[in-house]
Amino acid sequence: MDRNSNEQALCYGIAEFCRDARICRSKLYDLLKEGRGPKTIKIGRRRLILVDSAQRWLDELELATRESK
Repeated sequence: MDRNSNEQALCYGIAEFCRDARICRSKLYDLLKEGRGPKTIKIGRRRLILVDSAQRWLDELELATRESK
């Protein structure tokens, strides 16, 4: 997303989230199908991921990774 440095996005589109999280779309859809992906919302036909949900999901992954070591 193009935005000024003082503007904060509230949500990601699927492509933006995948780019920033460095995962492919098919992997994200697999995770969502399995119930292991970030929480999403739908607005019209678009599926969006709130920034807070994305961060919470990444934090949970990090914690799970630490606990499995």
